[in-house]
Amino acid sequence: MHLGGYTIETHKPLCVITHQPAKFRDPTTGMPYASLHAYREIQKILQGEIQWSCLLGAYVGTPNVAAKGVPDGFLKSDEDSTTALVE
Repeated sequence: MHLGGYTIETHKPLCVITHQPAKFRDPTTGMPYASLHAYREIQKILQGEIQWSCLLGAYVGTPNVAAKGVPDGFLKSDEDSTTALVE
């Protein structure tokens, strides 16, 4: 926007998922989002389907599903692996 010879930059909010200019806001949280995909990802976060990783500092997906190629037993809890070692 131009005002008296000066340019004033207006900043659109960015989508919290895609980092694209947001067209919408989630009605519950007020988080800006750019697409239906981003809205669905926000809903998954709110429903606990996507978990936060303190190690990575990022959301990492569902807690009970490992990536392709991950060794068997990777998703077992520490308690399960301790029991397996004791037996």
